[in-house]
Amino acid sequence: SFSLEEIIDEFIVQFIAGTETTSNLMKFLLIEVTKNPAIHERLQEEVDRVMSQTTADTFYQDLDNMTYLEQILQETLRMYPVAVATTRTNYKDVLLGKTLIP
Repeated sequence: SFSLEEIIDEFIVQFIAGTETTSNLMKFLLIEVTKNPAIHERLQEEVDRVMSQTTADTFYQDLDNMTYLEQILQETLRMYPVAVATTRTNYKDVLLGKTLIP
């Protein structure tokens, strides 16, 4: 069971990590799109086409029709990973099969 302090600490870490990674993704996406006018134009055409057909009721479903935007998001994540490495610390030795992990 977690103490109140541990729950608050976990919430803060998750909240900051979620907003930081999203803002970094958007920052790098905008940088790359503005550096590439052809990509910017194609993306703008896709957004205009999809948004001209969407309504408040279908907005989230219509986001699935923005395949070029999805490709740009994926490429941005490839070029600028939000988390390069994750570090973990074992506090006690673990025996995994015949392998000891200190």
